[in-house]
Amino acid sequence: MVKPFSCAFRSWVLVTLVFSTAWAQSVGRITGTIKDQATGKPIHSVNIVVKGTGFGASSNKKGQYAIKDLPVGEYTLIASHIGYKSATKLHVKVRINQTTKVDFVLTPTIIQLPGSSVTALLPSEEAERSHAFVAVIRAEEFESRAVSLPEVLAQTAGVQIKKLGGLGSYSTLSVRGTSGQQVRVYLDGVALNSALGGGVNLGNIPLSNVERIEVYKGTIPTKFGGSGLGGVVHIVTKRAGSKVGSYGLKSGTFGTHQGSVFFSRSYKSFNYLAALDYTESDN
Repeated sequence: MVKPFSCAFRSWVLVTLVFSTAWAQSVGRITGTIKDQATGKPIHSVNIVVKGTGFGASSNKKGQYAIKDLPVGEYTLIASHIGYKSATKLHVKVRINQTTKVDFVLTPTIIQLPGSSVTALLPSEEAERSHAFVAVIRAEEFESRAVSLPEVLAQTAGVQIKKLGGLGSYSTLSVRGTSGQQVRVYLDGVALNSALGGGVNLGNIPLSNVERIEVYKGTIPTKFGGSGLGGVVHIVTKRAGSKVGSYGLKSGTFGTHQGSVFFSRSYKSFNYLAALDYTESDN
């Protein structure tokens, strides 16, 4: 009774080895470096995705990335990072047991808003034009990843996040070295900071209903009353009315799981929108 079992076991091992060898012989890899177009420096944490597959990678501190065990074929690569324009490489060929090198150069997307003239109570010759620099983070840049608002803002140049724990914990931000109390946070134009001062807990604000995030550094636009010594973060949510709906399930490191449901409808002159978020993490 022992011999048949041993033969069957050896046959299973043989089949497994043959399959593994065949698989190893039909794959290749893609490597490369990601650099900033303006400075020429490497960019950390860039997401590189092989379109139409589940393969991808993230660049390290040297801007380097590697996508391993990719089946032989021709692919399209997309590189994206908050604060940069996405870049695409077409017709990337992967050959058996070979390494294909594909480098990216990303262009920053910092936007300078047009100036505005202030003439209310001042003589015309003393009127000045004020400028505000703003980094705009759109939903397309984060909605496919399991990230929180503090993590999204942390990838913006000049912004630092202070967290008192893991995912969902109390989190504040500073802009260019200022304190969290000096940064004003607005949700659809409404200030979230306490009238008595203090920072805003960004860890409690979900992302599923966010259309874009505007980070103002330097001079603040007049629509915010010029407040915010350390800058302004303006969170703009999606508008009700258009007939849209979406749901998503995302996962990340440390047992992080996120689920979200969003839909918007209109009935005659009545518009409504609903969004539900669920997040858990082992931290």
